Amino acid sequence: MSPPNTIYESASTLLTQLKKASPNEVFRKLILYGAVSGQHTVLPEATWFAVFNDFFNVYSSEFSGTENNHVQLLLIELLQLISQNSLEDGWKEIKEFLLRHIDVFSGWNRCWQKDDLEERKVFRGEDGNY
Repeated sequence: MSPPNTIYESASTLLTQLKKASPNEVFRKLILYGAVSGQHTVLPEATWFAVFNDFFNVYSSEFSGTENNHVQLLLIELLQLISQNSLEDGWKEIKEFLLRHIDVFSGWNRCWQKDDLEERKVFRGEDGNY
């Protein structure tokens, strides 16, 4: 059984709800569970909300407090960019956003190698070499 093809509508609903409540509260309300083919699971009409929940929580084990809030705000902004247009039309803006925040999304900001390189004053030059 496939989920309905409502990812853009679900994203819009989620973004509207996130203006009113915290992500945890919103997902608790939107992710519905029930029986599907004899299994207790996420109902098909709530599948996209469960996917978005995973999208928002992928970093929660790595970040805490204000850092996690910052990452969640970035993810909300990314979801807004993704849901505004088709990926083909919005890709340039999405790509620029991802590259602008690549150190956060890749984990580089929290990486010991980065700290070690900065401590030893090793930086990448304009030619791409260190």
